[in-house]
Amino acid sequence: MRILWLDHPDRVDRYDKWLHTEFAKSLNDHCTVFVYGPKMDRLLPSLAPIAYAKEKSMKWICHALKIDAIVVDTKSATYNVYYPQKQHESITWLPDDFAENKTCKVVIEEDYHYEEDDSWHKGIGARMVLQRHFSQSIREHKCPVRFFPFSVDTSVFKLGKIDRVNTIAMVGSTVDPAYKHRVNACKELSKHGLATTWGDKTVIGDSYILNLQSYTSHISCSSTYDITPAKMFEIMASGSVLFTNRFCGIDSVFDQGTYVDFSTDMSDVVEKGKRILDDSDFRSKIVNNAMKCIYARHTNDIRCKELIRHIKDVI
Repeated sequence: MRILWLDHPDRVDRYDKWLHTEFAKSLNDHCTVFVYGPKMDRLLPSLAPIAYAKEKSMKWICHALKIDAIVVDTKSATYNVYYPQKQHESITWLPDDFAENKTCKVVIEEDYHYEEDDSWHKGIGARMVLQRHFSQSIREHKCPVRFFPFSVDTSVFKLGKIDRVNTIAMVGSTVDPAYKHRVNACKELSKHGLATTWGDKTVIGDSYILNLQSYTSHISCSSTYDITPAKMFEIMASGSVLFTNRFCGIDSVFDQGTYVDFSTDMSDVVEKGKRILDDSDFRSKIVNNAMKCIYARHTNDIRCKELIRHIKDVI
């Protein structure tokens, strides 16, 4: 199978590149992948044989590369500037004939909770929408939809070779009010000296990976949109105890005994936090179960094979 992966250059060096361009690289191990978008030929030359130009038609690109299917790595990535609530002000880089092109199109969606509906997806002729968050996969859709959870590159997110600091860490934004659960949990745990946070400073790249390998446990809650964050999978794969609230679809992605959950009213967060730090047998069991879950269900290799099966179902 030959896939054209549409992406935006900002993601090549972004903190979440592992979810996008790096995933495309993993997919290339299972089929032939070509990446297309502004500047992508300079940023990922090995996967981008055709340099971007607005005037190049999608019909010509697909014919030149003998493309079987197009994967749009989120609607937002098809815009140079994107405002979910002001789409008339958003500027797309897609070829003018993209919507009318009949090549099979599959869209992977990540921040779909900001979208009102899937009329855009229907308009471009998407044959399927793959939702990264379970809560969004059960919304009403005009297009066929399937749940397509995040996955991890286990050569990147893995056990570290250093002794862990015995504290509960939180790395990520504390500014967005949508993440109030993580903020509240950190406040309660910090009152008892159980948590280490970095305020609003974002730890990214290699520092982020090292962080996940350096602490006993990490907080990564769902947001008020009830999403399934990629960070949860990355924490588990790195050998840290995932400490989270329960969220929509948690039982569909993680087995029992692979994480520790707390109530969003924070009534049990301190008690459970202390157990994570004080009971080494307990946390070792959680980590071992989590690693088994990741390797059995959530590696990039597994998810890439799932993606190919989804495409074959609608091609």
